[in-house]
Amino acid sequence: MNSSSNFNYIVAFTVANDVVDMKKAFSKDFENFSIVKGKLYTFITGVKHSHGIIPSITANGGIPIFPTYADGGIETFNVLLFTKESLDYIIDAVKSHNDVVTMDYLRIRDGDSIIDNIKSLFSNVLVTDLTPLEKKIIRAAFTSGFYTWPRQFSLEDISRDTGLSKPTVLYHIRNAERKVMRSLFSK
Repeated sequence: MNSSSNFNYIVAFTVANDVVDMKKAFSKDFENFSIVKGKLYTFITGVKHSHGIIPSITANGGIPIFPTYADGGIETFNVLLFTKESLDYIIDAVKSHNDVVTMDYLRIRDGDSIIDNIKSLFSNVLVTDLTPLEKKIIRAAFTSGFYTWPRQFSLEDISRDTGLSKPTVLYHIRNAERKVMRSLFSK
């Protein structure tokens, strides 16, 4: 993504399949765009009317870390800063033209933690083709201890918590695992 004061030049992808709905949604906010549909992903390039977020970030000493993640009308921006004051200036600048739904920051003390945090930003890419139910179940499995040894949480526990049968839970866990592995290891 590159940015001028009035436009953002977008290169993006999505797992959305409905190109007609995408074209309708994009026509409101894009000067021009092209959509190329693939088997798993849809690739998008275009020129989008800027809401001033990227210029607000760069003008106040921030370095945008891509990808920017958009879902459900909310865009998530990740920024590398060298001072806390820069964050305050960026938030004020962005708020002057946009709603800030939530903001969080993490203080990084060394180069290793920078790399660890950038890797976690890209984890969104690994789960883009998971269904909402797969995300819910795999997140519950991970956070509750299903993947620890010995297991602290069983399929029965997940089944009870989600209100789904044990075979359904296992089906969605295996589907989610397969999709994440495909994202990691396919060429």
